[in-house]
Amino acid sequence: MKKFLILILGVSSVLHAQDLIDIPVADVLRTDLDVVFEIDTDENYSKVTLDCQSFLHGINIYDENNRNLLQFYLYEPECHEVLNFIWNRKDEGKQSCIRLDLAKNGYELLESCD
Repeated sequence: MKKFLILILGVSSVLHAQDLIDIPVADVLRTDLDVVFEIDTDENYSKVTLDCQSFLHGINIYDENNRNLLQFYLYEPECHEVLNFIWNRKDEGKQSCIRLDLAKNGYELLESCD
């Protein structure tokens, strides 16, 4: 149990220690909630969601046990901007990338993470 807790804290610390986190978006999937979407990514994240429904909007990164490793808060218009960018790129048959800048509490919407 101690090793598992240390591993979880270590992964969480690694995410927070990075200034930039790139999330390559292969697809966006609907969930049971109206405005919460799961982002299909090729990265080593177990689950990434875009939550534009809860009181606190944002991008959430979870581990394999569904524990929240990172919550990146967005204002409501920002959340919808991210969603619309992803949907538009998907409609064009293209992938997209969300770059989170933890140091500046900002984000960029990119055509690719390269």
